[in-house]
Amino acid sequence: SRATETDWLRINVASKPTNRAPNRPELEDPIYQETIHPILKRSCGGCHGADAQRKKGQFDIQSAHRVKQGGQSGKPAIIPGDAAGSQLIQMVTNQLEDMEMPPTGRRDQFPPLATHEVAALSRWINQLPSAN
Repeated sequence: SRATETDWLRINVASKPTNRAPNRPELEDPIYQETIHPILKRSCGGCHGADAQRKKGQFDIQSAHRVKQGGQSGKPAIIPGDAAGSQLIQMVTNQLEDMEMPPTGRRDQFPPLATHEVAALSRWINQLPSAN
């Protein structure tokens, strides 16, 4: 039937890989969009989200792709498959001196991630396929 052909085409075209995914939320990692982004938006969005006048440290949480890229250091914020080795986890768990996120002096406005939120972020990073 005509509807079946149209549905097949719509599904297959939408599922084709594209290098434009970072700018197209519908092609973004669904776990990131549904679970991780809301966590980061609450605690990190004021400085690194859509509403930030200027992204502090050039770090942007708007998409999984941008989070993976990292910020001004040039180092990736996450290492797919290795949450413990990822700078983002180290920062949100206060493992990097003077790099705690959110900054300790702003935690009244931007709360630190709760233990279960860090666990969710770690699970997401650990399930990402590594580059190797």
